[in-house]
This record gives sequence, structure tokens and C-alpha cells, in this order.
Amino acid sequence: MAHRAEWKIGLDENPKFSTTLCSPPISSVLQSSTAQEAPSYANALKRVPPHKRKAKNVSLVFAKSKDTSSEEVKETLLKALASSKIRIGIKNVKKLAKGGVAIECNTAKGTETILKEINSNQQLSTAFEAKAPTKRLPRVVIYDVDEAVSKEDFIGTLANQNEGLREQDFRSCFKIKSKQSGKCHWVIEVQPKTFHSLLRRKKVFFEWNRLSLREFLRPTRCYKCNRVGHISTNCQQAESFPQCGEEGHKKAECTNEAKCINCTEANNKYKLNHDTTHAATDPSCQALVHETDQLISRTNYGC
Repeated sequence: MAHRAEWKIGLDENPKFSTTLCSPPISSVLQSSTAQEAPSYANALKRVPPHKRKAKNVSLVFAKSKDTSSEEVKETLLKALASSKIRIGIKNVKKLAKGGVAIECNTAKGTETILKEINSNQQLSTAFEAKAPTKRLPRVVIYDVDEAVSKEDFIGTLANQNEGLREQDFRSCFKIKSKQSGKCHWVIEVQPKTFHSLLRRKKVFFEWNRLSLREFLRPTRCYKCNRVGHISTNCQQAESFPQCGEEGHKKAECTNEAKCINCTEANNKYKLNHDTTHAATDPSCQALVHETDQLISRTNYGC
């Protein structure tokens, strides 16, 4: 059965976890779910379509000294920079890890002004590093390609059979497993213009087939410790079971109640009140929802 394509999120190789995008942040959708409809990650992924997403105007400021805290950075900037004098609107100042703060302005010009004021001030530039965050390019997943097709043939065939696509439009490319025998899904990273063109097409020609596609948004998650934010090859934690977050046993041996390790740690660290009575792999996990929100905010949609 063909899969609908436009404005979809590739959460897994199985497209059933994807839904149409419309408005507010995922986390707020989860919190406002009614009793009649249990909150789920799929239902929560209703956001503004990619072509209407507005980029946040954010500058990052980090202390050059490892001994300086985020709170000290924030206090120093508030004293040194008078937003009324440099005529900018500050929407939010957020403390980050490793002695950093994120400053969100209401306009791109405001962000440019913040960066200029800090980097041109001898005292501030000596103590801090100010820069704009690096944005990732958007990704698209194309479903059910013959797994025998090489990367070169995949890109070449896409470019040859689909008008307006060029091989140089694809920045990176990798494949993921499919549940269908003999098939795989290809994930391509593309420039914003190409990304929006692909979503408008909904399908692409490939050999004798028309293949479905969706936006690919998959937060990084470790399959060793089940925490978000890193992969297993870089994991410094002990192996834990996703159902309960405990170490030292496998699925067949687990008799513990469900307890999400990510929501538990987020509650302890940030004084939140996330529900923890689910596995770390649960699609309604609020920690996973938050990671997806962050992934979207770090993506360059060219809007």
C-alpha cells in the first residue's frame, strides 16, 4: 500500500508512526491531549508545515573559561548589554550546559546586533565566544528501494528520472532497514530548496516504480543505555533495559514496572513533571518529543 508523503515525519522505518504536520510545539500538544484521546507521539507531531516554519533568531554565547557558569555568563551579559540602548527585542535568554546561554531575539537583525556587540567589545570578547548556531540540512526518507541498489546508482537514478533534481543537490545519503524483505529505505540530506521540491512531489520516480517519501526526523538515541542525545558507539553508560531503565537483565527477565530513564532524568535535572510510567522507546515519551522539537529548531528549512 502506498504511503502518503507530504509534510510527514519519518520516525521509524515503519511509516505508521508519522502524521500530518500542523501547529503548535509537540510538547504542548501532548500536554493538551484530552482524556478521550490518549497522547501519542504520532498525534503530537502536528505542526506547521516545513515551508511555513520560521527560523528562530538565536545567538549562542559561551564562556572561554571552564570555571564560569551559565548563570554568571547570563548576569554579565545583562549588565554589559542594555537591550533598550542597542534597540533590539529579546524574546528569551536560556541557560545552556558548559557555561553557555542562548539569546533569542525577535528579528534576525537583532541577533546580528547581539553578535556584533559582544565580539566587538574587548572585555566581553576576551571572556566569551559569541556565534550563531550551526543549522543542519533537512532530510527526506525514500521508502522501499531494492537493497541491492548502490548509493551511486540510487542518487544517479533519482537525478536522471526526476526533472529538476541534480546529483549535487544531495549532500549525504545513507540507508536504513525495512521490514519488507529485500528492501531498504534511503535517507538523503538536501538543500532547503530541494527539500521543499521533494515534499511537493510526494513521490519520486525510480526505475519502474514511484516511491513514497517523507521528512525524516529521528532524534539520536542510544540503543545501549537508551538515553537520547548520543549513539551506542559513543556511550559511556552501562547497558540498561528500555522498559525499566535498570541495568543487568534482558527483556525476558524483566518483571519491573515501566519507567522511562529519559523522563526520569529530565524530571530530576530540570525539576519537571514528565510522566515516567512508560518505556524509553514509547512513541509518547515527552523526552523524545522534546528532542524532536530541538531537532526541528536546529534544521535549516530556508524559511
